[in-house]
Amino acid sequence: MLGKLLKHEFRATGRIMWVLYAAMLALSLGSHFAMRYMDEPHSALILRILATLVTVLWVLALMFGAVMTVVLMVQRFYKNFLTDEGYLMFTLPTGIPSMIFSKLIVSVVWVIVTILVMLLGVCLAVADSSLLQAAAGILRECIRMASVEVTINVAAILLEIALVVIVGMACSMLEFYAAMSLGYGFTGHKALWSVVSYFVISMVFQLIGGVMLVAMPGGMIRWFSSLEPMQGFHVTMCFAAAAELAAGAALYAVTWFSLKKRLNLA
Repeated sequence: MLGKLLKHEFRATGRIMWVLYAAMLALSLGSHFAMRYMDEPHSALILRILATLVTVLWVLALMFGAVMTVVLMVQRFYKNFLTDEGYLMFTLPTGIPSMIFSKLIVSVVWVIVTILVMLLGVCLAVADSSLLQAAAGILRECIRMASVEVTINVAAILLEIALVVIVGMACSMLEFYAAMSLGYGFTGHKALWSVVSYFVISMVFQLIGGVMLVAMPGGMIRWFSSLEPMQGFHVTMCFAAAAELAAGAALYAVTWFSLKKRLNLA
């Protein structure tokens, strides 16, 4: 059933996301041509003004794409669980965990795709032949100089960063889910309670993080200080991933419990 939920969710959100990505890339290409062929000293004033406007629109489009992705994912959770559609949603022959994970997986995937599209858009806007040749030369030199140990370390670093970023994205979405689920357990002012719940959850996590840092044993601090820089980085990333997983598990439990026991759609 999870596969069917994912398929439906990707289809429902894709209709908006692909249009958004097409607009972002189109404006990136427009900005590329504007900066290369219109914003020149010998160009007419109207062309230079137009080039500036296109570039500003491109920057705004990238910012709008990032914000719109999060807004759409949060809106999908709200619409499917916390409005009248919730009555229909909870009659599906599947459990709440599958419903939550379908929203979460789709949200994380779209956030990742949005980041990749933004990076591609930046490359399309600013890249030229000389820049691409220089980047290719640097890449070839790095490959030539890389040893087995360096390659393994770089691969490990990239995997650790990817893990921390992806789990962090999931935690961020779960924080929205948990806050809304808690807020809609009240009988009135549900949106206001959702906002309050979000800030309370954020403060609780910040408080827990601060207490853990202050209460860290001196022996652990001395052990960490004795590590090599690369070892310290790997340990830090592992601790960060573990902390995010623990926070995500807590947020998931709050969301599940609120949807299962406290949800008030009246």
